[in-house]
Amino acid sequence: MAGAASALFLLDIEGRVLVWCDNSGDISAFQAERFFTKLIEKEVDEIVNISQPLRERYKLSMTDGVQQIFDIEYQPIKDLDALSPAGLKVAISNVNVRHELLMLVPEVFQV
Repeated sequence: MAGAASALFLLDIEGRVLVWCDNSGDISAFQAERFFTKLIEKEVDEIVNISQPLRERYKLSMTDGVQQIFDIEYQPIKDLDALSPAGLKVAISNVNVRHELLMLVPEVFQV
């Protein structure tokens, strides 16, 4: 997979820009911070139970019809279980991302 980036932004856990390099000069630090906190609204495609012995944990596949993302239930979310129907509408905001997975906690997840 080949590609080029015209800008690179490193943000802290709160979404504030720490360091950036904008080669084309068309993206401000303010725009990067705004993009990071933008609300993500997706539809659940599939929920898979990836439990460990003492606690249930779910991996979700979500889409908005164009882009597909994957999420991990990082802390228990009471409105989420393996029997939740496909097509469940959710809103996610200010979420942490690790290894290309959204880390879901109750504070950022709304059905």
